[in-house]
Amino acid sequence: MAARRFDLVILGTHFAESSMFDVLESVIGQSHCPVVCLQAVPFSHGLGKSSFEAFRSASMALGASLVLNLVELADDAQVRALLEAQIPGLVTRA
Repeated sequence: MAARRFDLVILGTHFAESSMFDVLESVIGQSHCPVVCLQAVPFSHGLGKSSFEAFRSASMALGASLVLNLVELADDAQVRALLEAQIPGLVTRA
């Protein structure tokens, strides 16, 4: 990442062989762009509201600019509206 400039990095919660938190720390350490962490696919064991809030808090503490739970949204139109409302403000602040 250090060799290229990015306007925004989006990280999902699902990683086969690693932790999103490890990737987040690495991205924050190598880049000065905003990072959005999101849950877009439900966990197989479910991630309750309190667990997601803990995930949000940990992500923000590690340097994420925004944490979104797209699973709570009813359809693609709601996801698109949320992303269009949130992302431009992050990119223009970078």
